[in-house]
Amino acid sequence: MTRFGFIILCVQLLEFNYTTSMTESEIRNIINNHYRQLNKFIRKVNKHFEPESIHRLRVEYKKLRAFLRMISVENDCGKKIKISKKLKNAYHVAGEIRDLQLQHQRMLAIKTKEINPTGAYHQLLERNINKLKGEFASISLKKAINKSIKKAKVLDGKKINSICGVKFIEDNCAAIVAIIISGNFTDANMHVIRKRLKDVFYTIHVFEDAKNELKFCGSAITKAEMEYFDGLLEELGNFQDQITSLALLNDEWLNLLSTDDRQVLIAIKDKFSSDKNAIKNGIVIKLQSEIRPHLQIFSRLFSAPGISFT
Repeated sequence: MTRFGFIILCVQLLEFNYTTSMTESEIRNIINNHYRQLNKFIRKVNKHFEPESIHRLRVEYKKLRAFLRMISVENDCGKKIKISKKLKNAYHVAGEIRDLQLQHQRMLAIKTKEINPTGAYHQLLERNINKLKGEFASISLKKAINKSIKKAKVLDGKKINSICGVKFIEDNCAAIVAIIISGNFTDANMHVIRKRLKDVFYTIHVFEDAKNELKFCGSAITKAEMEYFDGLLEELGNFQDQITSLALLNDEWLNLLSTDDRQVLIAIKDKFSSDKNAIKNGIVIKLQSEIRPHLQIFSRLFSAPGISFT
């Protein structure tokens, strides 16, 4: 398949022939539901700061962010609908806490007689976790959520045509395809691919859930393809985790420790770096070759006669 053919293929993926729309009430219900979920997970995080609760909070934030980006495509008043800065800050702080918690778990997992992560590094992680917990708890998130809801008033009287969702998906897919064609698989671009791909599927799920407006035929095939992309996203997530882990072993962190401790952690860092490169190589192979037939199947699912939009 030529590069031009691959571009056409991805465009065909987005050629949905439908004209349904979401009313202002439906849009607000989706937004408010996301904020209700965020409120629930914020309470859970503030109570125990468990990694899974933090993860659920961040996933819900990403779903809301993707939806607001999508409806902003249709917004003709020139204003983007944004989440409040305080809530955005809480999202990032929660992410930092989870990164440190996962780093702590990784160190415990590789503890052997030959490689023994230092107690000093664990203490350093714990101090930073506790500091960030206090920072998260100090953010007035109830007010931040109310402020974010008010920002959606720009939607007053508007309907969002479902073609808006197609345009949003098209923009994200175009960005992914551009990176694949360029062959420029930097760590930053790998993160962009993951972020864009997540936005695509968050958007598809919105239209699936909104009164079943989007109905797939051949659900078994659809499930198989969704599982493929879920697997790819998981690999991209693992790759991002490795990048984060290495960042927590850079000189800024290691210089706070003794020479002996640094030597132990440098050995661990070398192993993490090797793991990261292996994961990246596997993902690049999929992006350059394996992903194409899956996109073909995905394209046929959207263009098949059995699909209806009501």
